[in-house]
Amino acid sequence: MIGVLRARMRRFAHRVMTRRRIDLPLAGGLFVLALIGLATLYSAGDHSFALVGGQAARFVLGVAFLLLVSRIPPSVLRSWSGAQGWAVHALEHSRFRGRRRPRRPHRPA
Repeated sequence: MIGVLRARMRRFAHRVMTRRRIDLPLAGGLFVLALIGLATLYSAGDHSFALVGGQAARFVLGVAFLLLVSRIPPSVLRSWSGAQGWAVHALEHSRFRGRRRPRRPHRPA
């Protein structure tokens, strides 16, 4: 029983040590910037906790998405970027692109 637990602990330690790591100074700096942004929003938003809570929730969602995307291998991301480039090209040349309205002549009052 103890031998099985030791083997599991060794495998777990190996998995943790070989896992991709987060750049802690960069993550800490981003966290501090997010806190400064939340404090600024609290001050500018008439001291509204609802406004700050909503923005904090979006920060958390963004970090979760960032961590999720960071687990995707670069080769897969490269293959997706080709499809994205095609889609952007198609949108740029589509007939549904916004049309400019003709300018109205300026009439002095």
